[in-house]
Amino acid sequence: MKSPRNSLRKNVEKTAGKTSRFFRFLFILGQILAICALTGCGAGDQNTAPDSVDNSQIEIPVPDVAAPVIADKAEPPHNSLKPWTIESGSYLFKCVVPQSEAKSAFVIETRGKKLFSVPLKHTDETTLLASSPKPIEDRLALESLPEEFPVGSKNAENFHFHFYKNGPDTIVLETKHDDGSLAYDFIELGKKPKVRLAFDNKDTQLKIACFSPDNTHKIISTEHFRQWGARAVTAIRILNLSKGGLSLDAALMKRFYGDFDMQQEVKEAKALFKDYPDEYNNKEDPATILAPPEVAADIIQLCCAKEKKLARRYLELVWPEQRRGKERFWKAVTGLMSD
Repeated sequence: MKSPRNSLRKNVEKTAGKTSRFFRFLFILGQILAICALTGCGAGDQNTAPDSVDNSQIEIPVPDVAAPVIADKAEPPHNSLKPWTIESGSYLFKCVVPQSEAKSAFVIETRGKKLFSVPLKHTDETTLLASSPKPIEDRLALESLPEEFPVGSKNAENFHFHFYKNGPDTIVLETKHDDGSLAYDFIELGKKPKVRLAFDNKDTQLKIACFSPDNTHKIISTEHFRQWGARAVTAIRILNLSKGGLSLDAALMKRFYGDFDMQQEVKEAKALFKDYPDEYNNKEDPATILAPPEVAADIIQLCCAKEKKLARRYLELVWPEQRRGKERFWKAVTGLMSD
């Protein structure tokens, strides 16, 4: 006869075995369902779109247009400065633009030795001014001078200047800034080159011309008056550079700009006034607009040539009798010019 204890133990083991097989079945079924979910089993047609999409949960990245752009320090933006080298005799003139973060510079060397250096900005453009190898004989030649030395030219002597008798050999470095303004360094050569004159004027451009057989040079200053907007007025002056500084060459100004044809100029100016609006009551604008810019240009050029009396006479002849503002215009225009 079997004891009740042994019978109970067998029942427990039998029940435990069934329970263990049941849980193993559930575990295997769970793994199969998980694999089907990952592989898309039972999902139906994969091309079928979902019934609805909750757009509120989708985050679309929006670029920050106000965020500053950080430029690479090794390659600064708007790098206008270009390297160049000019060899003339024992001198070597160089615009040095290093690839590293070292500062750019204009350098003068001789026989491998650095004599002179001027720092430059990477946003600048530089060149050497040139002069016509022949003396200027008329106004047309004067107003069509080259603006810069063509780097690589075989005639290197046309950028060496003598501004007065027995004066030192001089070169002129032109620097154009990123705002369009121009600066000039007049550099006297020698064992110790030095800046003789530094000229910086936003509205003035300089050129160099030779006028006399002894090869002395003059500075041609072209000043731009922008009070008339797109119809800017320009005036030319011929300047001397001496030990005392800059001065107007009155004799050459009279020679090139003293042949003012009063009758013809007055005729043309009167025709311009006929179609020019009367701006006398427009107090908010400068008085320079009270007459055509061509009239202002004639007055300014005559004053630059030291012919102020002639300029006043010209104004009296061209100004319409019934038009107001003559004195306001005269004062405004003559007040534009620097000494």
